Amino acid sequence: MNIPLFKPFATQSQKARTIRQSRLILLVLCTLTSLVRGKLAAATSDSPLLSASDINADFQHLAEQLSEIHPNLYIHRTPIEETRLRTSIESQLNRPMDAVDFYQLVAEYTTFFQDGHTFPSMDFATRSYRASLENNNTVLPIDVDLDRRGFYIKNIYETDSHPGIGARLLSVNGHSSREIISAFQTYYAKPASLFDNAHARLFKEYYWLAFGSSTHWQLRFQHEGREVNETTLEGISMDTFQQRKMSQQSEKNVANQAMFRFHYLDNTPSIAVITIDAMGNFDLFERFLRARFKEIEQRGIKHLVIDIRENGGGSSRLGDELFAYLHSDPYNEGSMQVKISRAVQDWYRSKRQGHPLFDFVTQQQLGTLARFPLPPAIPRKTDHPFEGQCYLLIGPKTYSSGHMLAGLIKCHAAGIVIGQETGQATKTPGDAFSFLLPKSQIGISVSYKLFEGPCEPSTTRGFTPHHHVTYSTADRSKQIDKEMDLVRQLAGQQIQID
Repeated sequence: MNIPLFKPFATQSQKARTIRQSRLILLVLCTLTSLVRGKLAAATSDSPLLSASDINADFQHLAEQLSEIHPNLYIHRTPIEETRLRTSIESQLNRPMDAVDFYQLVAEYTTFFQDGHTFPSMDFATRSYRASLENNNTVLPIDVDLDRRGFYIKNIYETDSHPGIGARLLSVNGHSSREIISAFQTYYAKPASLFDNAHARLFKEYYWLAFGSSTHWQLRFQHEGREVNETTLEGISMDTFQQRKMSQQSEKNVANQAMFRFHYLDNTPSIAVITIDAMGNFDLFERFLRARFKEIEQRGIKHLVIDIRENGGGSSRLGDELFAYLHSDPYNEGSMQVKISRAVQDWYRSKRQGHPLFDFVTQQQLGTLARFPLPPAIPRKTDHPFEGQCYLLIGPKTYSSGHMLAGLIKCHAAGIVIGQETGQATKTPGDAFSFLLPKSQIGISVSYKLFEGPCEPSTTRGFTPHHHVTYSTADRSKQIDKEMDLVRQLAGQQIQID
């Protein structure tokens, strides 16, 4: 039986806690965290130590900045819970510790609020992990991905016996997938009903932070409908890992690294596909859309797929630009509130002159949560509007500006939405402001806006598709694309009707 690993409340192994059981969890919190940090301190004892006064100053600065900048820290937590956790952490700041040990405490406090735009620097985690590899530590020779049932194997860079792509990863060196996900929530967390793709992207870094390094990796895995199996993979160097990874990338895969791409489904000019994996480089994107929609119009194409399943966000301007080709009437974008803090005002004055929000942010009273007036948006008039049937593909990795585009298309009936729920709540903090802790130089991202989409308001759920799809391990191993299969089916039905 498949038991989902994502529960309606968050748990954190090694630093376990839950919303519903906060009192019990906070009693054991200090004990559990000291076990992990003791192991990591031994692994990183060569790092320069930060004094007790330095880490106390940094932690105080962290708490003050989050309170001043964030629009609402208590959407998913309570002030009483925050006070208890902060007091617990402060009691551990009475001794020198290295930056990695201190990062554990910073991460625990920052991710406690379960806001996916508020977290400690992922770059710091990556740099620290790479530095640990200089001590002859090795890399787990696989890449993983994640769905609501847990981790599965995405790519393998081991030439000998291995589990096979698509296998469900049940445990690593005795740590179950449930335990690993719970531990990773210390380093990056959203509301537990949503999806944390960062846990897959930074699997190696977060595993090292939580459980340390290894030279051999014992894996328990299972293909759907088969028995549970075990294998042990020998660790490899990072150089070897990167070389093998590069060697597996064909020219087609390299081409697919572009942020946005265009092709025809099944190489036949009846269904066009625009894939957008990130919202960046507006000028290039604008030219890309103009050329592609002109081609679509000239060829008389009536079926268009927009694939944002891997879109983790960027600039929402790109989503607005694309939406103008799909929707010509004025539309509701939702609502936006901005927390007015000294740090954000100074940032706008020094680096964001000319930004559409410049006057609004710099003229508001400090400490207020100011609602930015959003009148109905008027789409830009395009030369080649699309007048056929649009299919939007979304999934749990659809996040931030990608999630906002999904909301526009879903809420304004601009397309048939296929896939899985987006990875961000429809009412959520966002648009991160970044700063450094002065002594440790650990980077922090913190939300300073509060967004609500134009429909389906929820602080715990994302936008949902019209047609929901699920994947088995067999589907993964065969690299079946069930969303595209459904597009073929729906488009085929319409083509027959036409």
